[in-house]
Amino acid sequence: MKRILNSAVLAAIMVAGICGLLQGQTIWMNGDSSHALNLDFRKPSLDLYGNNEPSLYTMYAGLQAWLGSNSHLVCELPIAYVSYEYYSHDKRQISIGNPYLGIRYTGRGAITEFGMRLPTSGDYNIVRVLGSQSALDRLGAFTPKVLTLRFAANIKATRESEGFVRFGTGGVLLVPTSGENQDAELLGQYGLQAGYDGARAFVGIAFNGLLWISQSGLGYGNRTLHYLDFNGIYRAGRIQPGIYLMIPMDDDSSAYISSVIGISLTYSFSSATGGEK
Repeated sequence: MKRILNSAVLAAIMVAGICGLLQGQTIWMNGDSSHALNLDFRKPSLDLYGNNEPSLYTMYAGLQAWLGSNSHLVCELPIAYVSYEYYSHDKRQISIGNPYLGIRYTGRGAITEFGMRLPTSGDYNIVRVLGSQSALDRLGAFTPKVLTLRFAANIKATRESEGFVRFGTGGVLLVPTSGENQDAELLGQYGLQAGYDGARAFVGIAFNGLLWISQSGLGYGNRTLHYLDFNGIYRAGRIQPGIYLMIPMDDDSSAYISSVIGISLTYSFSSATGGEK
């Protein structure tokens, strides 16, 4: 299973440890009841070699479709692009990752989601290895030959005002689809988010944690990862631009990626009126 987790870091490093490898589908979900299309662009700040760092960009194309009875179909396709210098030659690669399919249920003050990433991407290469570094909230997006199953839930502690605090939890199961002597691995997610959720804007800051449950023989510090993220969305009618910032809090991961910045654009098929209360 170590081979699966090592896909999240540059193959030449291999020393980042588990804290640089645990990545998962975000546990923070919105309660918008509309159909929507989303494009999410990410740019990590890599610190691998000092000079001549690879340039990495990722994009996640998403679809949210209302199914009725407070449920949505959620789909996502990840794409990564990397350019780097190899023996004084400029190299460029692009890769399509593993698509995500999920069902989201929205209730009063609570949101839950069940989903999976299908193992459709090809073999390991530099763009898939580096692609995982751009998002600590998407496990298995570029990992070959691994089926990813996940569950997530949010519960709001405040519901009557536009200011909010909510708790998040979830789990991710990594199931190898090929190879020998590879066991499934279970990871847990937890977090706390606070912010403002109004009719025209959403602002949230979150503390996030990941725990490698199936490796209980390791010390707690060796099987956890923590990071902060910031999200801002301007609800300008049907078109909703957003910004994103992620900062790792652990030495093992921040030694190779100091931050991730991103922008997003969502088109809602009905005008946004605020999130789930």
